[in-house]
Amino acid sequence: MTNKEWKGYLTGKETLFKIIDFGTSKARQKFSKHALLGILGGIYVGFSGIQVSITVGGAKGIRESNIGLANFFFGALFSVGFIFSFICGGEIFTDGLVYMFPSFYAKHIKFRNIMSNWLTTFLMNFIGAFISAWLLTYEADLFNKDPFNEWIKEFALLKVSQGWFVLFLKGVLGAYLVGLAFYLATAAQDIFAKILGIFFPILAFGGLGLEHATASMYFIFVGLLYKAPGVTFFKFLWNNLLPVTLGNIIGGSVFVATIYYYLYYPKPTVDTVDKNEQEKELYQMMGDDDDDELEVPSNVTRVFRARKVTSVVKSDTSNNIKDSESSGLGSSSD
Repeated sequence: MTNKEWKGYLTGKETLFKIIDFGTSKARQKFSKHALLGILGGIYVGFSGIQVSITVGGAKGIRESNIGLANFFFGALFSVGFIFSFICGGEIFTDGLVYMFPSFYAKHIKFRNIMSNWLTTFLMNFIGAFISAWLLTYEADLFNKDPFNEWIKEFALLKVSQGWFVLFLKGVLGAYLVGLAFYLATAAQDIFAKILGIFFPILAFGGLGLEHATASMYFIFVGLLYKAPGVTFFKFLWNNLLPVTLGNIIGGSVFVATIYYYLYYPKPTVDTVDKNEQEKELYQMMGDDDDDELEVPSNVTRVFRARKVTSVVKSDTSNNIKDSESSGLGSSSD
């Protein structure tokens, strides 16, 4: 997009196609790079957890007198890790929930690519969150004293003590908001706007006390390391991580990815070829004049070229018929 056309943001349709392009490229990414990005994503979410635990966990008076203000600080500070991941480079489980299904719906990737992406990111986030909890928190002795130690134990216990369905619903809403953060940051075209696009949905996420699988990994790992009463590894997996993960999948892949694909993906006007022409035209419209041009998936290019060749053949056939008619070869004799 040229500077003259630059407007500071992408429209809903443009954002969708950028996300489709992103998901397509992720499906072709080397495993080693994807794994490293997933570990970094888990570590960055751990950074958010550390910041929140020090600020909110250390403000016992505010938590007891004004829980709403404490939740506000929780959400505001928790956005740090998501900003790091999106801008510096990282992969968080809920990111793939947003960008993989649109690429699948557009027939650019296979379903196995979705499963591979989700599983790899989830496991690498698990490792990254443990690194943050063990090396950057426990070994650094950050929460060995109260009120931090008291708060982290209470918070870990709270996470494994809520009802299964409650955690599932909180996971749905949590991934919905985090997915919108990813969508807004993708639509934004400058770094400050991207930060704001992430900040406000995560602010709401933290303020509402919602659930996120990668965040749960960090907080409960810390609770386990500090031997929080009533917190076990089984409860971590069954009483939190499973319902939250399932809820996250619904919230991100259905409420964000599927709904916005339905709203913004071009509908075919005549046949599927027309749809692919619209898709290619939008890719070209979004491409930069410099070296930042979006890659047009091969199937779009192939169909576009097929359409062009078909048009040429039809045109040649039509001209031949006209020539035949003018020479009398195409007319029937009486």
